[in-house]
Amino acid sequence: MGQTFKKIHASSTGKFDGNSDKIPQWIRANGGQYSKDVSEKITHLITTKEAFKNDVEAIRKAKRFKNIKIVSFDWLEDSLLSKNRRPKREKKYLWHNILKNERKRNNKKGNDREEQKMNGENGKKRADKPENEDPFRKKRKGVKAGTAVSRYHLYTDKEARVTYSATLARFMLMRNSRERYVVKVYESNKEPHVYATHLEYSRIGKQQSELLTPLKADRDTAVKAFKTLFWDKTGIDWEERLDGVFPSSKTDVDGNLLPPHEGWFNYENPGGLISSFLREEVVEAPGDSSMIGKQGHPLDSQGERYESNQDEEGETSVT
Repeated sequence: MGQTFKKIHASSTGKFDGNSDKIPQWIRANGGQYSKDVSEKITHLITTKEAFKNDVEAIRKAKRFKNIKIVSFDWLEDSLLSKNRRPKREKKYLWHNILKNERKRNNKKGNDREEQKMNGENGKKRADKPENEDPFRKKRKGVKAGTAVSRYHLYTDKEARVTYSATLARFMLMRNSRERYVVKVYESNKEPHVYATHLEYSRIGKQQSELLTPLKADRDTAVKAFKTLFWDKTGIDWEERLDGVFPSSKTDVDGNLLPPHEGWFNYENPGGLISSFLREEVVEAPGDSSMIGKQGHPLDSQGERYESNQDEEGETSVT
């Protein structure tokens, strides 16, 4: 195991959804130190929003020591899930900054509502349509589908019989869940056809999406963006996705080779099965496509359950 946290001496307070006991293990496994009590030796205090706002004893102690950074659980998680497992810069994870940004957003929403009232019905329509609205966002209950949905469809290369839609997943031990990318190429209904490549990311507590190309890109540009994203996340070429090819092994900070799957996202085929190299052992549950596996992970010895990756609308990627 690497020593990327060798300069970290952490403590924690608050309830972390079943991960409270694992925080010391993860820090020590990566070369850091962990203490239950807060003292001047502590570099980071990992805490919840509730604990920080209630100003519990541990928070009060930490505030007296200027060297202690009071951060959210996301700081630890994002650090350990990063490519090199080095501690992330703390600025955006400091609770002082997180709450400050929340207040700014709330104030802006309040100002927008006041402006909406002043501008009347026309102002209301403008306020209800954000400038950076995702044109391909999913249709959800009570929310209209993105503005481009009715003008585009998934692009299929009819000669190669391939639809450019892929779901990539990676298991997150600390949240006992997955993080997922869904990347798609869209083709306009009208001719001459124009194209766009869209990316959606999701995990528990976070969801965002973006366009990887302009809405009116040419086909080659859109397909190239799709394949580049696929390779960046999986370590294999799109054309080799079903060939059982292993990605190149990454190395830790000490130069030691990691298992082939570690750090990479895995392509899920249309049946929703995660690529077999993600696990050392796989057991299929009767009457279900879900799988249980992944024993002996360097940070956790317990096996985890992998859920099938069917979209909320019942859509799966097509090859």
